[in-house]
Amino acid sequence: MSNTAVGVPVELRGVRAPFDVERIRADFPILRRQVRGRALTYLDNAATTQKPQQVLDALIGYYTTCNANVHRGVHFLSEIATEAHEVARGKVRAFLNAASTREIVFTRNSTEGINLVAHAFGRWRVNAGDEIVITAMEHHSNIVPWQLLCEERGARLRIAPIDDSGALILDELEALLTPRTKLLSVTHMSNALGTVNPIATIVRMHAVCRCWSTDRRPRITCRSTSGRWTATSTWRRDTSCTVRRGSACYMGGSRCWRRCRRFSAAGT
Repeated sequence: MSNTAVGVPVELRGVRAPFDVERIRADFPILRRQVRGRALTYLDNAATTQKPQQVLDALIGYYTTCNANVHRGVHFLSEIATEAHEVARGKVRAFLNAASTREIVFTRNSTEGINLVAHAFGRWRVNAGDEIVITAMEHHSNIVPWQLLCEERGARLRIAPIDDSGALILDELEALLTPRTKLLSVTHMSNALGTVNPIATIVRMHAVCRCWSTDRRPRITCRSTSGRWTATSTWRRDTSCTVRRGSACYMGGSRCWRRCRRFSAAGT
């Protein structure tokens, strides 16, 4: 018998340990602050995410040892910074289970990433009579780019409704997915309602959609067994994987991202 099982009731063996909030909080120096005599409680992560000590150490290490342009220089510091950048891309590729590092594009934030898809993929694949589907719980940054794209291309924006509890009505969403649907863009967790959408179920609903854009702004990524739910996905997270203050990553097929890279020099 495994030592870890000794003394553990049979009915609890194999059950995941509860989420250790205090252990996670201990990684964030700013949460040690007292506010009006109480420990700081910070809930505005969708706007600005606080940094754990590991990220702060990585930032200080970068700026004190190899601060230089990535992919823009041939001197020593630039070579080291570029290597670190590509190592981070490899870690993200493994985390998302992308087929290649060429499918990983870093942007400054989720909003820029959504606009990158709208301008590059949208202008390439969306034409008059096509449809883009979003939901009624989307953040402003996941509405306006599609409104502008539909107006420009003569496409139609369809909006899946939610019920009185704030949950997405999946049957009505599925009914909106047709051969005319070129893109579905849906939040993973609503910044206003806290609703967590069943992304795996949504992606499996309809194979005709050419591109899925999952805005996971307030939430770290979630994966299926294979990790490859979507043709295009986004996540927002400030981690030691990148040296930038704001970070976002889009995962997509290499063919799609060749067009995205031509559109925006900011995506790296």
